[in-house]
Amino acid sequence: MLPARERHHTMNYLKEGQDKFIAGDSHGAIIDLTKAIEIDPKNGEAYNDRGVAKFSITQYEDAITDYNNAINLGWRNSIVYLNRGQANYKLQNYTQALSDLTKAISLDPSNHMAYGYRAGTHYSLQHFDEALSDIDRALSVKPDFADAFYYRGIFHSNLEQFDEAVFDFTRSLHNRCKLPKIFFYRAQAKSFMGDYEGAIKDFDKAALEEPSHVDIYLERGWAKIELEDYSGAIEDFSKTIELDPARDRAFIRRAIARKRLGNITEAEKDFESANKLQPAIEENDQDNVSTQTKRPTIPEKVRIAVWRRDQGTCVRCGSRENLEYDHIIPFSQGGSNTIRNIELLCEKCNRSKSDNIQ
Repeated sequence: MLPARERHHTMNYLKEGQDKFIAGDSHGAIIDLTKAIEIDPKNGEAYNDRGVAKFSITQYEDAITDYNNAINLGWRNSIVYLNRGQANYKLQNYTQALSDLTKAISLDPSNHMAYGYRAGTHYSLQHFDEALSDIDRALSVKPDFADAFYYRGIFHSNLEQFDEAVFDFTRSLHNRCKLPKIFFYRAQAKSFMGDYEGAIKDFDKAALEEPSHVDIYLERGWAKIELEDYSGAIEDFSKTIELDPARDRAFIRRAIARKRLGNITEAEKDFESANKLQPAIEENDQDNVSTQTKRPTIPEKVRIAVWRRDQGTCVRCGSRENLEYDHIIPFSQGGSNTIRNIELLCEKCNRSKSDNIQ
């Protein structure tokens, strides 16, 4: 047992480190907590708190080492397992993260953060049903858990449950930190539902909150194409290109809008610009509309939704001939048969597309 004087110094450094962390000085906190550990190497609380400080500056592996030391010293409460689970999640050690977060929940079934992070881990593993179940549990423990509504909205979107997604995004609107993303994702869900006017209103709100968000203009432009506002769409795609000149899809979509306005020369220039940005030909990932494959069949409702969204045209060149359903993220890289992951390409454009995530 430490002498009283050393215990006093340890507690002082521990308290100073905690105060510095709360004040936003993570580096200062680590210095003080390290001093506490040097005096008392068996202080599990100091290891845990230093791990939290290291986590905050993205030193995830060092944080895990500190959490391990805390656990080995008997500091085995729900919080330390939650902390280690978060660090493993950040490092994409999803199996270990699930184990840690499950342990955190077993030690404290009211730990809503553990349910939330375990939901995120399931989501990363594409276990969408399990992710939804954990988010529901988090909300049953803490009904005003704003982040839970936001993430549940994302999960519902991936399951193509867009009505539920819109409902959850709306419930999360008081979360100011995520407001631009909430408007953006709600707009996407509305767009998939065919509510293009509602989607544009949300894209407008997202742009006010985060005017440099490139995808807002890219997706708002497509919603305007759906409403036949081709001039407005061209403005949005031009803004996308201004913010990200390498965004080939913006050139393609602007070309489609220009072609529908009869500006063939300008459309061809955009198609040419898009082609220059395309990756080199290596492999193709395609599903010809009339060809049977060994892969899982694309559900009919997904085909209809993709056809409607892409207006029965190739998203790259605007052609209506020899169309194929193409996976944006190929099956070989974990892609799925969801509306978000499938687009229409003509045979020529599909052959020129590599088997890479764009």
